[in-house]
Amino acid sequence: MAHILKPARCLLNITLLNRTQYVRVGTNDSDLMILVTGSPQGSVISPIFFIILLADIDEWTQYAIIVGFADDNSATVTGETTADVTRKLESDAHSILKFMASNKLLANDSKTTFMLFGKKTLNQNLNAKIMVGHAEIMEQDTHKILGIHVSNDLKWKTHINHLKSRLLQRLYLMRHLRTILPSHTLSQIADGFFNSQIRYGLPIFLRPRLNESDPLSNQLNVLQVIHNEMVRVIAGVQRRDKVNMKKLRQSLTIMSVNQMLCQAMINETRKVIIHDTVPSMKSLLTESGSSNIQTRARTKSLLRTPVYRTRSMEGFAFHASKLYNKLPTDLRICQAHSNFKKKLNLWIVENVP
Repeated sequence: MAHILKPARCLLNITLLNRTQYVRVGTNDSDLMILVTGSPQGSVISPIFFIILLADIDEWTQYAIIVGFADDNSATVTGETTADVTRKLESDAHSILKFMASNKLLANDSKTTFMLFGKKTLNQNLNAKIMVGHAEIMEQDTHKILGIHVSNDLKWKTHINHLKSRLLQRLYLMRHLRTILPSHTLSQIADGFFNSQIRYGLPIFLRPRLNESDPLSNQLNVLQVIHNEMVRVIAGVQRRDKVNMKKLRQSLTIMSVNQMLCQAMINETRKVIIHDTVPSMKSLLTESGSSNIQTRARTKSLLRTPVYRTRSMEGFAFHASKLYNKLPTDLRICQAHSNFKKKLNLWIVENVP
């Protein structure tokens, strides 16, 4: 045990002790200052320090549910009115500032945002705000969280527009690369350079088409039109050539946007079921009551499809369960991940529009 602890202690000494810094503005340098706290940006141990410092932040709040990923943290509270929500947020914000001060951390009000979800009545303030310390934080309609633009109306128009803009920029570069690179190389570049942008967070903001007869949503159509242009660039054909896009994608072994969506949704569902990545979601999808009777659904490893009152409420759990249940039984019960991945890709290409 002494050999395990010794390197860690040395690393702490190297990281925290005998460090200096100065500030340069133009050609002028400030005096050298000795640092007694902190760690260098990009060091291996800095993330561990950050996790330790923020580990008990939720112990300081009374109303908020704290959710964090890396250095992105959000506090969520619920209430009957806007006034009730803002009061709770301001109370917990005061506690969070005290927590940060006790750990020698600074809050950046320019990176703090405030959003309200839910219906507003005419007598509610249309421009709500909260006070975080001495900073006034105004309500915003949209906010970017981990690369996803979330809107307070829970619609995805803003995110789709941002994604469309990024894809068009990459499509422009792909056209230039087409003049100097062969098709097989361009196809590999497109998967990491173009398709990766589409795949990121895809199950969150799009609903899949399970059959040819299912309606094509406007959001899915917008992305598919741009994706088709990317496929034409790789193949070296023009829109005026009237090439069948489904056959062209198959010849290049490129999935459609809907197929990528279904692939991502099934993979995430499998993680939930097998690896219990989201316990609440697993309970929602697999809850079958206290009966021990072996029903057809249990025998075939079918998931429970949640029932919602309106189509707008149908989210990931609804579409993921229907899609997962559509898989062949041998694919649903497949344990080896590599075999599952290969079989899934083949099944998607053959069965998903």
